[in-house]
Amino acid sequence: MDILVSPAFVQTFISVLKIHGTSQIQILSSDIQSIIDQEKIEYNTNSRKKRHDNSINKGTFDVQAYHRYDEIVEYMLNLKETFPELVQILNITKSFENRDLIGIKIGKEQAIKPSFFIDAGIHAREWIAPATAIYIINEMLNQYGKDLTITKIVDNFDWYIVPVGNPDGYEYSITKIMAKNSIKKFNC
Repeated sequence: MDILVSPAFVQTFISVLKIHGTSQIQILSSDIQSIIDQEKIEYNTNSRKKRHDNSINKGTFDVQAYHRYDEIVEYMLNLKETFPELVQILNITKSFENRDLIGIKIGKEQAIKPSFFIDAGIHAREWIAPATAIYIINEMLNQYGKDLTITKIVDNFDWYIVPVGNPDGYEYSITKIMAKNSIKKFNC
């Protein structure tokens, strides 16, 4: 088990563990901040930016990676241009931090038909849910007309998908410095 302890309490914490019979203690890092700082540098490197720029410019999107919220929105806007007969962009509302909450509707324009609603990214640090929603969107659109099952479900249902229901929390957490939430608590 890994436990993060404030530097001011490391020796006290180790003493308490030893008193209670824990003999195997290993300090993995004595400077977590340097790891966070290095991670930020790596995240913002030119190679990541180049990958993003190439991805958007070529009309493709790496659905095997976690993306920033603005990249996800840009991808969905590009889908509207690429698949105008299947895609509608939904600007649902503004977040607390004034980000557009964007969703997508996938379906053929027809009479009223049954709908599915998929929301993801409600909890900020659950990055797999938005990635999964993006993967579903990608598969539905890129396999439409190629895969009989996907073509049928797109033709017979409307799909409303919100990949990131909490854009503020998602964007905050992607820097990997988020604690339980972004509210500062004093005297706790």
